[in-house]
Amino acid sequence: MKRPDFLSYQELLDQESRPVPQSLRESTETYLGSEPLSVDRYLSREYHEQEKRQLWPKVWQSLCRETEISSAGDFYVHDVAGYSILMVLTESGELKGFHNSCLHRGRALKSGRGVSHEI
Repeated sequence: MKRPDFLSYQELLDQESRPVPQSLRESTETYLGSEPLSVDRYLSREYHEQEKRQLWPKVWQSLCRETEISSAGDFYVHDVAGYSILMVLTESGELKGFHNSCLHRGRALKSGRGVSHEI
């Protein structure tokens, strides 16, 4: 099977009508070796706790597809590393995310996904 004739990234830069910053021409394909990675980090409680502190609070999370909460009152709960986020579609059609916790008692408001007109 013949590979399609696509332009490379550098060839696309060559076709630009305006000057291209040199940083776009630098290679980012750093060889990182081919040795197998240790599986210890994936099994370590210490590493898991470190990720909970230093990773999960600082990265974007994909909660659900827009089609999963497409009608007013639809909700979806996303739990990750001790955090619980409640995503809802409001009557005005706006997507809103909240901490899934009652301010008075600290209990979870919802679980899973479904429809509710009282959140």
